[in-house]
Amino acid sequence: MNTTQQRLITRGQIIALREEGLPVRAITDQLDVSTSTVKRRPRPRLTTRDEDAAIIAAIQNNPLFDAVTIREALHLDERLAEQHRTGRLQFAQQYVGEEPEF
Repeated sequence: MNTTQQRLITRGQIIALREEGLPVRAITDQLDVSTSTVKRRPRPRLTTRDEDAAIIAAIQNNPLFDAVTIREALHLDERLAEQHRTGRLQFAQQYVGEEPEF
């Protein structure tokens, strides 16, 4: 068994023991891992389950599309939120016609 498989098995065991209600200390003793390993939170999701389903459908319909094309087609990567776009525009309009003093 390779290292990646072992890590996944250990992570699954930690999750199962946490769901059973075992304290962190008991899990660390049972699995012989550090406390920080047990307390580690998973990375937050970047896409919703609906977006994941749309991505999979797009790949199945167009297997030759690359990631950039799919992201653009599904509008998954909005570079700026509307609030940020508005804030940048207001900032720029304050300095229209003025000389840069850098």
